[in-house]
Amino acid sequence: MSRSSGSSGSTNFNDLLKKTEHYDKDERYMAISDLCEALKRNAAQANSANIATAGGGAAAAATATAVVAPTSTIDSQTERRICTAVLSLLDDSSNDVQTVAVKTLSVLLTTVQEQQVIEIADRLCTLVLDLSKSDLRDVYAIGLKTLVETIPASMGNVVSHRLINRLIDGIHTNSSSNGSAKHAAAAASPSSSSSEDKSSEEIVLACLNVLTDLLTRFGSTSTSIGMQHESLLTVALQCSTNPISSRLRKRAGVTIGVLATVISDTLLHRLVERILDQIDLAEGGSGSKSGGGSKKRARNASQKQKVAEASLSSLSSASSSTDIQSLIRTMCTVSGAVGHRLNQGHIDRIVPIFLRFVDPSDAITGDDEDMNEDENYDSDEVMADNAAAMVLGGGGGISEDAAAAAQIELRESCFAGFESFVLRCPTLIQPHLDQIVLSSLAYMRYDPNYSYEDENNEDGEEEDVIEEDDDEFEEEEEEEEEYSDEDDMSDEEDDENVS
Repeated sequence: MSRSSGSSGSTNFNDLLKKTEHYDKDERYMAISDLCEALKRNAAQANSANIATAGGGAAAAATATAVVAPTSTIDSQTERRICTAVLSLLDDSSNDVQTVAVKTLSVLLTTVQEQQVIEIADRLCTLVLDLSKSDLRDVYAIGLKTLVETIPASMGNVVSHRLINRLIDGIHTNSSSNGSAKHAAAAASPSSSSSEDKSSEEIVLACLNVLTDLLTRFGSTSTSIGMQHESLLTVALQCSTNPISSRLRKRAGVTIGVLATVISDTLLHRLVERILDQIDLAEGGSGSKSGGGSKKRARNASQKQKVAEASLSSLSSASSSTDIQSLIRTMCTVSGAVGHRLNQGHIDRIVPIFLRFVDPSDAITGDDEDMNEDENYDSDEVMADNAAAMVLGGGGGISEDAAAAAQIELRESCFAGFESFVLRCPTLIQPHLDQIVLSSLAYMRYDPNYSYEDENNEDGEEEDVIEEDDDEFEEEEEEEEEYSDEDDMSDEEDDENVS
């Protein structure tokens, strides 16, 4: 009975595998869809067998799905043919077939053996790093993330070993922050390499996403990842100060935050020192305090010189300002994740930096909305900054609303860092509590999303309406008086005529 069942199952897989090579894309689509369903049934049977072997129960089910290597009911030859067919369909001419093939991989990973998992990981990583695969890179990246999240824990180290070096190299190769040569080329010809730059950015984002998942699941257990902690820190910090892409800066900050939870104390202290030193260097290079509406900037050139040299001189100041905010955000992420592992010296350096971005006077005056009223504000400088932004990003400058939103987000990150310090290390944060409480109370009273100017305008409009109503009322009274006088004169004339 079981033999006939296994024979029919094998025959069914053979038929589906033949159809995946059909010339008609609809036939290939139906074949891969049916293959996906068949694999789901096979995975359910294998999972049930693992649970029964482990003794049953919820704990056994968790062990069977997360730790124990899969026990496939498919023979090894058919298993390899299925893997080959699904991987080949990742390059199919039909996007629909490619999408279903990636979905099939997530099911296939729960049943195939370790060697097939490694082949799938290598293939997906190659497709993610391929510059010519921009149309479906998101699909491949999802497939690779699914692989990291799905494979049993017993395969974590070997899969991490195959992926970690290639992902780091992919970031190095495609990172726009490798040097100033790319920026100079972009300034000279902004449209020639725009598509290539976009594809490179997507590759770096995909690599950071997969690295974050690897660190989250296997960062503390995989020796292959442990050997690359310092290299991971280097590339992540490099991306966190990328002057062009805000998405890269934020994603790199998340990766650093996860990495900080698994690295050693020695490496963590080196990370914090490096971030703080870069913050000091960026602040010194920009010559300004990057916080709120109280920025003071040196202006030594005329308006024409600023606009003409925007692609060069403003590039440096814009990069410094971007570096400061991205580094502060990264430091906030690290503080929120592992603030309890920092020492007194680190906290004594970090807290004053955070406090500069949550100045109580800025909350009271509403500096984000009154930037134009700052005595140091100069429209010429804004022209230069916008020109630099066009060179860097290929578009217009940053709007006031976007700048205000970024400032609010940065302050929120600072308060999250304070919260981590107060909860995790109350003794070390004690010397700074008074200033933290003062800033917290100030920003509790002031809502940056509420426009206080509108309230004043509404009061003024109400007064104008009341004055207009009074004027209309006086005019009506005057008209009534005139009408009454005319009536009296007409009544007197009627009486005379009667007499």
